[in-house]
Amino acid sequence: MSISRRAWFLFLLILTVFLVGCDRPPKGLSLVKEWGGEGTQPGKFQQPQSVAVGTDGAVYVSDSQNGRIQKFSNDGEFIAQFGNGVLESPLGLAVDKAGNVYTADFGNDEIYKFSPDGKLLLRFGESGAGPGQFNACVSVAVHPNGDIFVLEFNNHRVQKFDAQGHYL
Repeated sequence: MSISRRAWFLFLLILTVFLVGCDRPPKGLSLVKEWGGEGTQPGKFQQPQSVAVGTDGAVYVSDSQNGRIQKFSNDGEFIAQFGNGVLESPLGLAVDKAGNVYTADFGNDEIYKFSPDGKLLLRFGESGAGPGQFNACVSVAVHPNGDIFVLEFNNHRVQKFDAQGHYL
């Protein structure tokens, strides 16, 4: 049985509300720093879904409902945002050894690769169930050799691509 995109977003919303409702760290841990908050302004989020740390220590957050990736310093200082007008609902994030940022865009069924400063370098995928096609891609990972792995929710699979986005 395939779960609709609307049901998947509802699940993510409920999970996010639950996690945001946890107002204190687990026993034995202490909060060091936090940043963000709800909103559309730079440094604010609408349904953040994933976080990744770059080779330079920069922190990237997929800001799903704002359709963008936000970049912060290790201390939470807002640096930049990118993907606006291109991304629909970015979920999973990964950073390769060169510092390039990858995101699985759930809404567009595509994978995007950005330079550390936000320049779009690569875009691949389309909706479907065939090789190289996606149906609700939710996560992406990059192997040190450059291979790209994409996890799909509705097709129940992981697909492997080379560094140029060609299906392997």
